Amino acid sequence: MKNLKQVSIAMATYNGEIFIKEQIKSLLNQTYANIEIIICDDCSTDNTFQILQDYSKKDNRIKLFKNQKNLGYVKNFEKAISLCNGEYIALSDQDDIWLEKKIEILLNDIGNFDLIHSDAYLIDENGEILHKSYSNFAKKQLNPKDIIELAFTPMVTGCTCMFTKDLKEKVLPFCSEIHVHDLWISLVAFKNNGIKYNSESLIKYRQHDNNQIGALKKEKNSFFKKIKLLSNKEYSRKNSFNKELNKINCLKKLNLSKTELNHLIDINKMFLFISSGKIEYLFYFLKIHNKLLLNKTFFKKNKIFFNTFMKVKLLNSKE
Repeated sequence: MKNLKQVSIAMATYNGEIFIKEQIKSLLNQTYANIEIIICDDCSTDNTFQILQDYSKKDNRIKLFKNQKNLGYVKNFEKAISLCNGEYIALSDQDDIWLEKKIEILLNDIGNFDLIHSDAYLIDENGEILHKSYSNFAKKQLNPKDIIELAFTPMVTGCTCMFTKDLKEKVLPFCSEIHVHDLWISLVAFKNNGIKYNSESLIKYRQHDNNQIGALKKEKNSFFKKIKLLSNKEYSRKNSFNKELNKINCLKKLNLSKTELNHLIDINKMFLFISSGKIEYLFYFLKIHNKLLLNKTFFKKNKIFFNTFMKVKLLNSKE
């Protein structure tokens, strides 16, 4: 075991008592022996922390931390990753189930890449399989030609990925202007030693009403309200978005050209405009497609933005 490189599993928890036991068991049952499990609990109000304490007393591979105040999903993951000691880091949600060879397979396959990610089964609350391939279900673009296409159609789902310690040092701290941590990590990996995809489904990715971020949403109106609130909160600043984006040092890690930076700004603007639900911003959506010279096939595969726009517009019309 001393000769095996250590793999850290970073888990962020919050009020996950319903599924947490099943997930912890799947982590402890990994065929790859040299692991540590870093768990940061974000001030859970249910029995999550007590359950985790019980497990940590029985298995010293679990290192448990409790936040003094609620950090939120992304910041909690940032903290968990920062506490990892392994040569490789794998991200874990609190409600999934890992296949027992997940770490072993990813570690054997990562090669010289900065990051590797896999496919996943989609399961429901009861663990029943909804779909055998999340990549097919989500119509993921798995071979982006450049960083702009990657930003436009995120390919990496955090709970399926593993990355190197070197990448960890490059992604921390997270970019505050990119609100999804796995997108930020994948962007940095893409601009450095690259991303590899393993087509095996190595986790059971659970979908239920309380998902922080998920493939399926039963309460879609609530989800889009959250998008709208997020956009209002994050962008109501005195400085323009362009100025704010250019100020932050973390984007320098991407080594963007001026054209790439401008395109990334446009894509982030598009997310803001779509979440506002105003009809005139549909034209901005089309403008971005034309500006980035996205072909027809790419356009057809990525209707999510148009669908999001229409759903938010419908939501607004009912309020």
